[in-house]
Amino acid sequence: FEADRSDFYYLEDVPWTMYFDQARALHGAYWRAWYGFPGTHGCVNLSIGDSAWLFQWAKEGDWVYVWDPSGQTPTDPSLYTQGGA
Repeated sequence: FEADRSDFYYLEDVPWTMYFDQARALHGAYWRAWYGFPGTHGCVNLSIGDSAWLFQWAKEGDWVYVWDPSGQTPTDPSLYTQGGA
């Protein structure tokens, strides 16, 4: 790993990845067992089956709204990038 831990969240073969921001995505998470609880740094982890369904259903350019139940969702547009990877 890098000394600054910049690659701390690097995982290979993450399935059904759909970026909605340059650094954040909806994707399957084979390493998780509990969904719906905090445990990421921006990505939306889904079960493999749910992520496959969503990937096949969604179209490029669809809007994504990620609801944050904590109420801490940033509203400053400068915190978001152009999207895509």
